[in-house]
Amino acid sequence: PNEDVASAWRFGLRARWVLAHPLQRVVFRSVTAGEVGYLGFLISMFGVSVYKGDTKYSGKLAQISLMLAFATAARNSPLTFLFGIPFERRVAYHKMIAIFANLC
Repeated sequence: PNEDVASAWRFGLRARWVLAHPLQRVVFRSVTAGEVGYLGFLISMFGVSVYKGDTKYSGKLAQISLMLAFATAARNSPLTFLFGIPFERRVAYHKMIAIFANLC
């Protein structure tokens, strides 16, 4: 009976984690679904800036980039909880976003 209770408890905890954190599901190796969405957003931002080619949207892109750069710099960031991006990877994203903000 104790083994049944323990396995039911583990199943309940696993189900709660999956339902509470849908973006933290691993998609490819150690890359999470939230990370794929985050990178897609960054790539689309860069695509908009290259496609438009004028200065009308450059201020907005720089503001968004700086906001994301500061959000990825904190160790206990909501990005870890929401998207499942580990701190080591967020440092790399922080550097990429800061470079992109300087280019805007």
